Amino acid sequence: LFYLITDIYQNSGGTTKELRKWAYEIFSTFLIPNAPLSVPNIDQPIVQAIDKVLSCPANSEQDDQLKRLFIAARQVSVDDANDHLTDFRQKRQIGLGTVFDRNMLAGVVVGDRAKELKVADTLLMPGFERLFAGAADFESLETRSQALACALGTVIKLGLCLRPSCNVHEKLLDKCPTFVTKDKSGKFKIKSMASKRSVQVKGHQFLLNNVNVTVYCYHCREAVWGINAQAYFCTNCDVVLHKQCTSALTDSCYPAQTQKAKQQT
Repeated sequence: LFYLITDIYQNSGGTTKELRKWAYEIFSTFLIPNAPLSVPNIDQPIVQAIDKVLSCPANSEQDDQLKRLFIAARQVSVDDANDHLTDFRQKRQIGLGTVFDRNMLAGVVVGDRAKELKVADTLLMPGFERLFAGAADFESLETRSQALACALGTVIKLGLCLRPSCNVHEKLLDKCPTFVTKDKSGKFKIKSMASKRSVQVKGHQFLLNNVNVTVYCYHCREAVWGINAQAYFCTNCDVVLHKQCTSALTDSCYPAQTQKAKQQT
């Protein structure tokens, strides 16, 4: 999924601002420590190099650098995929590779768009639908399921340009935000915009801001990740919170407490 999504990213025609935003959405979902869809075997120097680029001030000369941002990580993901493919072939030879119907890929040749889409519809859409089983909406999914839904939705809609064969699948895709997309439309956007722009908790004065560089939540210690990544930033101190972590915060704002104490003396 990471390889396919970064391929879409590299071939996108976004502005510098859009490329940086999309890059962080991918980076925070797949590459940062404890990312929900963490790519295995990624060396820290690769992660640090990407983080350094995204932390630099934006300028129009960054476009080529941003387009090439994931080259090293993509190679790691290819090597990992090849290892899994080799393992699968070995298991199949001894009769253990029964995950897929042996005839599923029969007759499929490179360039046969119709058959490729049929296989994709058979394999990807049911898996995408299962992610939403028992969930009222996208935001009620667990973190990893949200990330998987976004990734699969991106591959289906932007990578394969696959039109679902049933209304149920089409509605599910409409609920799900996708990577490398200029208009984050759909129900997800409506719910995100419904979050309060400012909140006050334990003396903290929080403002909701978009996140395009790596930041970690003060409460749960997990990174702020994903599409349209947003977090609450305290205007008085350096505390940053996930939107969903504000109600669980127990520590008061020290600068606000100090100021209040001075006013009372």
